[in-house]
Amino acid sequence: MGKGPNLKRLEYFVAVIEEGSITAAARRLGVSKAVVSKQLQMLEDEVSASLVLRTSRQMNLTEAGRQFYEVASSAVGQAKEAYEAIREANDVPRGVLRITAPVDFGLAYVSGVTAKFTEIYPDVHVELVFSDTKFDLVESQFDISFRTGWLKDSSYLARKLSDFDQLPLCTPAFLERIGGSKDLKALEKLPFVENRALVQPKAWTFERQGEERLISMQNVAVSVDVTLAAKQVILSGTAFSIMPDFVVREELQSGELVSMMQDWSLPRGGVYAVFPPSKHRTAAAREFVNFMLKRFRGETNLQPN
Repeated sequence: MGKGPNLKRLEYFVAVIEEGSITAAARRLGVSKAVVSKQLQMLEDEVSASLVLRTSRQMNLTEAGRQFYEVASSAVGQAKEAYEAIREANDVPRGVLRITAPVDFGLAYVSGVTAKFTEIYPDVHVELVFSDTKFDLVESQFDISFRTGWLKDSSYLARKLSDFDQLPLCTPAFLERIGGSKDLKALEKLPFVENRALVQPKAWTFERQGEERLISMQNVAVSVDVTLAAKQVILSGTAFSIMPDFVVREELQSGELVSMMQDWSLPRGGVYAVFPPSKHRTAAAREFVNFMLKRFRGETNLQPN
């Protein structure tokens, strides 16, 4: 099979006809006259027909050239419209934006940012999928996946939005009932809310000044599979749990929940925006991540950059 048509030559041909000469077409296209003349000759060879009758003083279309111009000019115009549409989409947020996030993070952060984002950019339709499943972004056609914790190496691109702390938390009433803050060994025997969405929901490694200690919760009172459910249980004052601080910031500020350990800490995690392996992102995806960054910086007046 031979090579397909060279669509670039259509643009040269259309320019010659619309400008009336090879010289003017070369000026419009920003190339030399020799290039335009050569491309026109190759186009005629490609279609096996004379398209333009050239003399020293004028150029005239043949009948084949006239018919060919009608189709070629339309094709070139549509191609330019397609290019402009893509460029415009990459400059101004519009179209469909598909986002996935863990349930707790999605409800706590993504939902609110989405409401503000679509208010400012009404030409964007956002599709949210909140699930603790880690989807294949290419196969599932997601533009952004928000992930929390520790990223594994992959072909995806990622942007870190924030760090978060993991804290052992309970209500002030629960802490008072057990006699105040306890050492690590005592934590193992207290009523605990297990989050089965985690890889090791009962085993936790605490650190203090370079010393590490692994403890295992022995008194699981409640098992859940969503972090927000664990928060509701510990707010009842019957047990404690270990939770990321971004889920309980308001409760920590109001004093509804308190940290049980002051001397020991748990590994810090990260919040990431993860993208499919492509260097090009839509304006909607870029701007949504900027909104999320502002949200984590504590800015309440979310506006475009």
